[in-house]
Amino acid sequence: MIPNARVTLTGEQNGFVRTASTTSEGFFAFPDLTPATFTIAIEANGFKVYKQTGILINADEHRSVGQVKLSIGQLTESITVAADAVTVNTSSGERAGTLSGEQLDQIALRGRDVFDAISLMPGVVDTSDGRDAPGNSSVSNIFVLGGRNDQKNVTVDGVTNLDTGANNSTSAMPSMDAVAEVRVLMSAYSAENGRNPTSINVITKGGGTQVHGQASYYVRNEALNANSYFSNAAGRSKQEYRYNIGSYSIGGPAILPKILPRRQNVFFFFSQEFQNQVVPYPVVQRTMPTALERQGDFSKSYNTNGSAINVNDPLNGKTKFPGNLIPASRLTPIGKAILNIFPQPNFVDSNPANRFNWNYYAASSAPYNRRTETARVDWSPKTNWQVYLSGSNNADHQDVAYNGGNAGWITGGMNFPLSPIAMQVRAAWLPYTPPTPSRQRCSMKLPLERVIITSSLRPSTPNNSTGPSWE
Repeated sequence: MIPNARVTLTGEQNGFVRTASTTSEGFFAFPDLTPATFTIAIEANGFKVYKQTGILINADEHRSVGQVKLSIGQLTESITVAADAVTVNTSSGERAGTLSGEQLDQIALRGRDVFDAISLMPGVVDTSDGRDAPGNSSVSNIFVLGGRNDQKNVTVDGVTNLDTGANNSTSAMPSMDAVAEVRVLMSAYSAENGRNPTSINVITKGGGTQVHGQASYYVRNEALNANSYFSNAAGRSKQEYRYNIGSYSIGGPAILPKILPRRQNVFFFFSQEFQNQVVPYPVVQRTMPTALERQGDFSKSYNTNGSAINVNDPLNGKTKFPGNLIPASRLTPIGKAILNIFPQPNFVDSNPANRFNWNYYAASSAPYNRRTETARVDWSPKTNWQVYLSGSNNADHQDVAYNGGNAGWITGGMNFPLSPIAMQVRAAWLPYTPPTPSRQRCSMKLPLERVIITSSLRPSTPNNSTGPSWE
């Protein structure tokens, strides 16, 4: 045991230095390290300098360098060893899995989403069929060690990133090119990672002493895909399926003359990703009012089993209308306008068993563009003190065709291609004149103003829809 030996820990990427001295029993520790690869050097009078390189520290990891033996010699002499690439955790009984940034770069993922890579870990089950692009709902459908879908936490750089309103989506998510490490804590981990039975911890990249940058562009298009089974069966062409994902990142030392003249203590990293997408929505088959039904003629209307529909008169003891024809005088302009919001039938099922089940077919695609920025600054104002600041921003714009797909729920119960209904609102402000009170009855009303609001709808036909819709 060698007391008071000087121990120096240096980050191999950014050059940050931490120092410590051994105790009387020869022990030393470096708490609160950021995930990185380090070099450790131990110096003591009368012994050669001991160096160990390539010590990889992952997030939430306690690692021991084992028993270090110093050789007798001069401080001008040194012994350098390389750390083992694969280590066994001997400091705790936690079960966890880690994916490094290099591993993420080497894994071919269709949607460039880190949660697709997490599903490759032992103990993780992903019930989705893959993710087309990174998004806030990417964490859904992932089950860790048999836990429920909403029984996991997600952090980014140590800060909870989970939408606690539902526990199955994130507030923001950095792009894959900005992720340095993903660690999934499955069981028996430390109390600092509480909240849920499992935790997915994401660490973003930081800058180093060298300036590095990259740019990439990924393309997927329906021209490279086969048509779907249902579109083929209905004799329809392929849906638009377009994912154009471009990204770039840059990192290095931050140098500002007269403010930050040094290259060793401040580092930055910035990443930006653009997702220009045209998202296909699931095939829907619905029943729409026919041209005859819009005129009150139900003589050729049938139930799903092929039997005729009887239309009864509510003003005549609920007796059947003669010939299933509603008189034109009973059709109001408002009712006709509401019916005209619905598109015309455009489909006859070739299967006789389904002939009267539906008469409208839709397989639409709609734009869903997203943008993600991730920034991080690491600063070491003095030895043994390191701070960092990181942030992620997600922005998206979605034109939803109908209820279905990744975020189609925002349309509510709309079950056919209905482009956003734009209400043209006109407001007329009319002065209120209170009535003149009479001798028999006296009343008082506040001088409020009345508002008259009218609205109108404009029909339009989207490029990706086979039938009319409203805008």
